[in-house]
Formats: sequence, C-alpha cells, structure tokens
Amino acid sequence: MEFTVRLPLYLNWKALKQLLGWPYGRAQTWRLMKPEIMRSKGDRRKGTYREWYEPNPDPFPACTKINGFRSCPPLWFTPHVLAWMKRRGMAVPENVQFS
Repeated sequence: MEFTVRLPLYLNWKALKQLLGWPYGRAQTWRLMKPEIMRSKGDRRKGTYREWYEPNPDPFPACTKINGFRSCPPLWFTPHVLAWMKRRGMAVPENVQFS
C-alpha cells in the first residue's frame, strides 16, 4: 500500500519545521543559504588568527518573499528543498503531491 504525502508548493518557516522536520534554527538556515562560508583558524592571543571566505559547495535554496515588506515571511520552493535534503542524506518522503 502506497501512501501519498501532501505538501504545499511553497514552505514557510513553520511548515519547514513541522512538516519536514527541519533540524536547524533560523540563523543556521540563513548561513546555509549564503553563497560563501567564512572560515577561521588560529589563536587571537598568539597572533596567528586569520579569516577567509570559501565558496559554499551546496547552498540551501534561497528563499523568496511575496512582497517587499520587512515583516513578510520567507518562502521556499518545496521541490528545491526536498532535492537539497535528499542530496544531504536527510529523510525525504517518497510519494509527494503538491497542493
């Protein structure tokens, strides 16, 4: 018996956490969306500390907003999010129907 999972075409933050079981918080999600990652190495006290930027090899899909308002919630396109989660080895439902 096959089960079909109904998901919205666009996910807001609440749907990302509740429907897909997103394991990260808001700040980490925004860091994953950036095209570059800041790396650091060394010790500030010894004077060997340095920072550099590396390209993000697999960034999380960028969010969109319906309006340009500041309080408008971010939305993610569900097929892109599911593809990203599948590439990372996270649990993804097999039979998905978008509503």
